[in-house]
Amino acid sequence: NNNITHLENINHILMDKEKKLYSRKLLEQKNSYNLKLINFYKLEINKLRESLLSLKTYYYNYKIKSKKNINELINQYERIKYQFIELQKRQKSYEKNFQKKYAKAWDLQRKEAMIYIEKLISANKIIHEQIFLKDFQETNYKYLIQENIHVVTSHKDDENTVIQMNMKKVTPEQIEKVKKLLLQECLFLIDETNIKDEEEKIRKILNYIGVHTKEDLELLTELFYIDADEENYLINKFNKNEDDNNILYNSEYALDIILKYYQEKEKENTCRISKDKQKYKNRLNISL
Repeated sequence: NNNITHLENINHILMDKEKKLYSRKLLEQKNSYNLKLINFYKLEINKLRESLLSLKTYYYNYKIKSKKNINELINQYERIKYQFIELQKRQKSYEKNFQKKYAKAWDLQRKEAMIYIEKLISANKIIHEQIFLKDFQETNYKYLIQENIHVVTSHKDDENTVIQMNMKKVTPEQIEKVKKLLLQECLFLIDETNIKDEEEKIRKILNYIGVHTKEDLELLTELFYIDADEENYLINKFNKNEDDNNILYNSEYALDIILKYYQEKEKENTCRISKDKQKYKNRLNISL
């Protein structure tokens, strides 16, 4: 029994020794794996440090370059602003000089006109006294000069007023007549082979010639109903009730009236652009 017990103890000791050796080898393998993993992470950390350092260097250089560019742009803006202000000052001085020269030229023209009027008055006096044998009442020619100046300055406004007086309010019947005339004379402007509806044809013709709104259509109709010259206007002035709904132009003048419509629209666009430029100029003057 003692021998058996002794053998069992020896067997237990050997088993414990093998277990410890196995555990030691296992721990050594884990330690080796952990060391490799630590070395790998150290390499990754070094790479990340290098990347961070390169990014810091790049952004530092970019910051310096951006500041330099911003300072250059600010200097350029200040230089352009100064040049613009100087140009505005020059423009104002040029306008003043031009106004002075214009006033001087206009004053010379007034003086010349006064000389001619004085000659006319003296000639009129000689005719009355020596030919007609009548007393001559001298006219205040200075008032006549002022009246002529007023007539000259308001001549363009009178022309615009006459044009606006000639432009009359159109009726739906007149618009329909113009549409029918366009359908007859301008059908070649569109490809009507696949279009059967007359309203669609008229719409395509109007779009083709640039009539997009109700105001455009009214303007085109008004141009069809405006007299060609002053003589026709005076004749139709007394026969307005008879020919109010008749198109004054023949059909052969349809393309000429469309051309006149383009000219009127171009005038409107020019006026609008000039007004926008004036508004922009005023806004710049206020901002400066």
